[in-house]
Amino acid sequence: MVRYILTRILLLLVTLFIVFTMLFVVARFAELERMEVLNFTEIPFMEKIDIVFKDYVTYVKNIASNWDWGTDAYGRDGWSELLRRMDLTLRLNLIAFFFYTGFGVILGVLGAMYKGSLFDRVLNLVFLVFSSIPAYVMIMILILYFGYHLEWFPPQEPPPSRGLFIGLKGMIIPVFAISSYALVQVAQLIRGEMTDAFNSDYIKLLKTKGLNQRQIVMRHLLKHSIIPVMTSIGPIMLYVLGSSFIVERVYSIQGLSNWLLTSLFGSSGNVYYVSVTLPPMVLIGTFLTGLVLLVGLIVDIGYGLMDPRITMGAKKSKMD
Repeated sequence: MVRYILTRILLLLVTLFIVFTMLFVVARFAELERMEVLNFTEIPFMEKIDIVFKDYVTYVKNIASNWDWGTDAYGRDGWSELLRRMDLTLRLNLIAFFFYTGFGVILGVLGAMYKGSLFDRVLNLVFLVFSSIPAYVMIMILILYFGYHLEWFPPQEPPPSRGLFIGLKGMIIPVFAISSYALVQVAQLIRGEMTDAFNSDYIKLLKTKGLNQRQIVMRHLLKHSIIPVMTSIGPIMLYVLGSSFIVERVYSIQGLSNWLLTSLFGSSGNVYYVSVTLPPMVLIGTFLTGLVLLVGLIVDIGYGLMDPRITMGAKKSKMD
């Protein structure tokens, strides 16, 4: 297990370096092409390669010596701005993770326990509706109805000066918008695993020993039903992270999404144009890649810890 983790970490670092290099090259070429358009000149291709290579070496040296990732279009330090905006994006995704996993497991268990009942039919109908509405549509429905019509929650992110309570209320709409589809996926996975397990001989044996349905679920079924779901948690988290970028923009959350857009596009009045700023693009791309790889590593480790047979099976196959 330790060797596997160290190998994965090494591959993670190598992948990060490759992605970092690709992002730098693409962003720097885009900057040079914009300079050509603005100056009405054409830089020879080989000269572009030379410029990109020299700038890349200088950029890497600045990071290695001073941890200097450059500045954004407004002159703000790139690393400091990443930490500030990363906090907002990760906070939103972390709250959403606990929401859709917690309620997804609860609703999945209830759906399996009361399969075929009126509650199960209503729950499946709600799941069908939620899974059919994309996050960018869900956020607009929630803002219009609960934000402007009923005025229960703020229609956009409230400033910190409004206090903690208003700030927490301001998280409800975006969290629910990015969690609705993920919650349905988790609940359906749990429900499917538990429904299959209810019909197994092992559960029938437990019933003959006098255990009621609640005891069987809490002591035996829940853990074994969560293990297969672990393999799907990674892709679900990535879907939620992608959805949060759209929701951040719509709900005016000053997270990574807004910073990325301002680093890719400029505006003059009502006219928008491509204007790539290298440091934010490299920072955000590298950070998101690292986050994706880290989530995959954590899921794999958690899967192995919850089901040790995976490790033993790997050793046995190796011996054979």
